[in-house]
Amino acid sequence: MDRGVHWFPGTNPGRRPSPWWYVGWVIYANLWSFAVASGLFAGVGGLAFSIGRRFGFDALVWGSYVLAVAGTFLLINSLVGLVLVYGAPARRYVGRLLEMGGVRSPERVADLHIGTYRISYLLRDLLPSATIESVDIWEDGRYEIEPTLKLLRDLESAPADNARLHVKRTGSGNVPLSDACCDAVVLGLGLHEIPSGAPREQIFAEARRILKPDGKLLFFEHTVDLQSLLVFGPGISHWVRRPEWLRIIAQTFGDGVQHSRSPEAIDLFVAARGD
Repeated sequence: MDRGVHWFPGTNPGRRPSPWWYVGWVIYANLWSFAVASGLFAGVGGLAFSIGRRFGFDALVWGSYVLAVAGTFLLINSLVGLVLVYGAPARRYVGRLLEMGGVRSPERVADLHIGTYRISYLLRDLLPSATIESVDIWEDGRYEIEPTLKLLRDLESAPADNARLHVKRTGSGNVPLSDACCDAVVLGLGLHEIPSGAPREQIFAEARRILKPDGKLLFFEHTVDLQSLLVFGPGISHWVRRPEWLRIIAQTFGDGVQHSRSPEAIDLFVAARGD
């Protein structure tokens, strides 16, 4: 596969990336957004300061100071938020999700993702008794890929370290695992990139199919709210709203969906397959 040329280093398939690699990875993918936002604050603030000093408008000078403070706060807030979501603290919300689902000593867990193996590694750490089926559900050519997502997929290679971590890919939306074979299925952070309607609903249907009768769906995603806006900026406008996720999950798994909000700006959802 042609992964393009990037100045940020890609991963080594034989070595697990560090949490800081994932933080750098997502910052690099959003570097243009950071540059545009910083340039906007600096440009407007600098213009206000210059005009205020030139013509003696103190309100404009003070306004430029306010813009500088606000811009610095938003930048720091975004960077801290990205560390919490993609860095070492991610272990906390993944652990909380497992606790919500009562998943303690499973034999087999499927992680359905769009090309990053970060959660698969964490699941292997947190569930020492489990085999992790790490399934890339993104299908090149079937879905229209955003530049940011392509960049992320370019940088991370599938791991060759297969100790309790088995790498697979879907085909035509079908997960290559047999019926009722998993104690839990994990989905998260990126499913909103799968087109709405049948493609997205098929992923949830496949998750239900591969779950054992008492298995749990563990789903985590960003949703649109003020906290997410302050961390990720206006690009969140295409994210799926919380009621829509609840509707899709209930449509596939029935009533009784559990929901919680983590401090890391992540929504956590748990549903049981039942029969």
